[in-house]
Amino acid sequence: MLAPNFIQYYSKGLHNILNSVRMVILNEDEHLFKLVDVEDNEEAFLEPFIFLYYANNKKDITLWQVLFGWIPDVYLNVDYTFKIVSDSRGYVYLPKVGYFKTDLVLCEMDMKYLHKTKTFLLYNSNRVVKFEFSEPLLTSDKRLEFYRFEHDLFQLPFDRYNISSGKKHIKTFPLAEKTYERYNRAYLLLKDADYNYFNIVLNSLTGVYNYESEHYISFSDRLSYGISFLSGHKNDSIVYYLVELAHQTGHTILNTILENPDEFFLVDIHTPMSEITNNQGDYRNIYDAFHGLFTTSKVAETLDYFYSKKHLFSDIEYHELKGRLVDNSYRHKTGFHNVDVTKYFTKKGLEIYRKLDSFLVKVYKKHSELLREYPYVTKEFVFNFENFKKQFPV
Repeated sequence: MLAPNFIQYYSKGLHNILNSVRMVILNEDEHLFKLVDVEDNEEAFLEPFIFLYYANNKKDITLWQVLFGWIPDVYLNVDYTFKIVSDSRGYVYLPKVGYFKTDLVLCEMDMKYLHKTKTFLLYNSNRVVKFEFSEPLLTSDKRLEFYRFEHDLFQLPFDRYNISSGKKHIKTFPLAEKTYERYNRAYLLLKDADYNYFNIVLNSLTGVYNYESEHYISFSDRLSYGISFLSGHKNDSIVYYLVELAHQTGHTILNTILENPDEFFLVDIHTPMSEITNNQGDYRNIYDAFHGLFTTSKVAETLDYFYSKKHLFSDIEYHELKGRLVDNSYRHKTGFHNVDVTKYFTKKGLEIYRKLDSFLVKVYKKHSELLREYPYVTKEFVFNFENFKKQFPV
């Protein structure tokens, strides 16, 4: 069942974001801008590390370091020398190129690209720096990166996500090497689905950082536009990745749609939901709650689509899919159903709210028999398949 995708608002928001990114890069480095701003290379301006670079006040990484991998082959017929910075592990990361492991930590160096051999050299104070090179871990179609570890700049979105706790950032444990095969399979299922929303998902996603942590659940953030941060475990299933790719990329899509919030909200987007609903236990603001409704609809759409594709899954995977479909049904009511929404949304905002709400009513009416068969009871914020299996064994 197709959920509304609001492509006209998405396209407008994306256009504005691209223009803003182009402008700041042009103003900072016209030469680099001209190398990157070529036909069929629009994705370069959605590179997540551009957003992280500016969010971090242009520190700890350089713009050339971020964008060199996006320079098309037609301009790689000459040598280039540019500044780079190694991270706290000694890695020099170039998106779309790879990782250069050095013994120098948090060090500004010179990188030279030799066009005849298509190789790189590193220099520190005119001395050659030794390094070990490793390629990025990409989906099998070479389109998306599955980040191997937590980059230093990821602390920015992690801290913003966790701002209410006031706690110092706690490093996460990367899972990419252990979970790549299942993630890649889920990605390919979405890519091969030939389904409108999944095309938008894939167009809005540049990279995934999959990690294990007791402190952070999955999220996406505007500071790292295009990255989905997936909190999980080394044994997470393909169904988990289907859901989380749709869910977290849904946040990026809605951030794009709501690029100018004033077009959709009559109140400040930071207005606490507790002021709107009088529910003091609701810690979200109106913007967060709207995101909850949007991503819930996208998870429902994804699960509804694959529910009819039982042959793609093992018995245990399909059981999890049913459990997640049931669990997601309880996330439909996000607080707005108890208030006069006309006080909080503009005409455009009301359009989105009402169409999403209507879709969720329809999709769960369609699966009413499944909901009766599995009256799942839980108070957990994040779906726990093990607990679902205890109530409903395979």
